[in-house]
Amino acid sequence: MQLKDIIRAIPSDISHYDTLLGDLKTGVTVDQNVLSNFVKDFDHSGGETTIDYFLANRPDWEELGKRVIAHCLLRSENLAKAGRVLWRSEKGDDWYGLLWSAVQRDLDLSTKTPSFPVERFGFVTFNYDRSLEYYFYHAVKSLHGVGHDEALSFVESMKITHVYGSLGQLKNVPVGEAITSEVVARAADSLETMATTLRARSFASLLRGAEKLCFLGFGFHPQNLELLGVHNLAGKNGTAESLPRVYGTSIGMYGEELSRAMRRFDPLLDRHGKLRLGAEQNESQRMNVLDCYTLLRRYPILH
Repeated sequence: MQLKDIIRAIPSDISHYDTLLGDLKTGVTVDQNVLSNFVKDFDHSGGETTIDYFLANRPDWEELGKRVIAHCLLRSENLAKAGRVLWRSEKGDDWYGLLWSAVQRDLDLSTKTPSFPVERFGFVTFNYDRSLEYYFYHAVKSLHGVGHDEALSFVESMKITHVYGSLGQLKNVPVGEAITSEVVARAADSLETMATTLRARSFASLLRGAEKLCFLGFGFHPQNLELLGVHNLAGKNGTAESLPRVYGTSIGMYGEELSRAMRRFDPLLDRHGKLRLGAEQNESQRMNVLDCYTLLRRYPILH
């Protein structure tokens, strides 16, 4: 279930959200009516509206919204720890496992704690959750027999950038920790809204120099592409050899939506046409057929 759907379901399960009630820093006192009104406004803002975009347009709901996000995701992470795996597709495919297998090939095992190959892999995510960190924490801990602290150090050495912040580092907000008002507030303080991030910084430097770029579960929102500086990747003197090969999934995008997403990479396409959005031509319509797992296996992305 997507985050926006979890939020919209809060009124039907409101007893689990008592930690959101009480006074906010802005002086607003949140009771069940205020919480229900927040959900109502979000629900009526449009079925395709993301919570990030909603809060960017409704700063009056920002503090409560960030706490709602934190609570929902902390609860989802706790369910994942209890056995509900978040990184598998509906078919049961473990695409995080494909990433881990690729990382394994480049691990430095010369020291007691394996070193993450930062020169080979980097991750930029627009998600707040720490599912990738949590997966790699358990993977290195279980496969190489390292302790808790060593596994945390390994995760902290990974090049993972959360564009809009995250629920916090695993050592500060452990997965499975009891969800209290204090924990929710601490996690919420680590989150940023789309409006704040757009005003404050650019992440273009993270993509420069990459040989391959792979967009997984990415909606190709113009503002997010602007943050990544995709339009500047080609540069004035870019050559086909120096530009990255671009891959990506686009599940749920059809026809003009998919064409529009591809046109946002025109600076790269004009140079060498190295774009794969996992789409294939159907007799009646152009549609996406590849999920994350299949895309990573079909194309030479991790090699």
